[in-house]
Amino acid sequence: MFDKENKNSKSYIIKILIAIIPAGLVGFLLSDEIEFLFSGNMTLVGIMLIITGTLLFLTKITKTKNFKISKVHALIIGLSQAFAVIPGISRSGATICTSLFLGNNKSEAAKFSFLIVIPVIFGAILKDVLSGDIFDNEIKISILIIGFISSFLTGVLACKLMLKIVANNNLIYFSFYCFVLGIISIFII
Repeated sequence: MFDKENKNSKSYIIKILIAIIPAGLVGFLLSDEIEFLFSGNMTLVGIMLIITGTLLFLTKITKTKNFKISKVHALIIGLSQAFAVIPGISRSGATICTSLFLGNNKSEAAKFSFLIVIPVIFGAILKDVLSGDIFDNEIKISILIIGFISSFLTGVLACKLMLKIVANNNLIYFSFYCFVLGIISIFII
């Protein structure tokens, strides 16, 4: 019994590692170039928001097949996470939608999406620490720690809410938000 659980846990960890490779490579190798390309270009950000909205909208008509996430699925989901370094593309939206389009179980899609972001966040923090960017500001460490704790707690609550939203197939509401924000970004800002 424990051997099967241990084997399943190892397999799941391997899938998480597979999924973070694309985002890790893009984040470390291309994040500055992507940020430069999109900085101040609200039209492109608006277009990406509309793409995100379209993906979210399409989940309403997608029929899930309750598949379990395979290693190939993990890689494809990881590629969508890497694509989400583009401003306006929602990381969780891209990964959850991709997983649902692949036929994966709804709750598993959301859970996997949130688990694969944890190493990416820590990787981004590590990159900032190693480059010294995190210490360039005149912000005190205590304020950074308070911000981290606040963000963590808010993130946990948001994850719980998102799990319910995905389980109830209500991502379509976020699509309308993305459409409106995308149009505002393109035509008003």
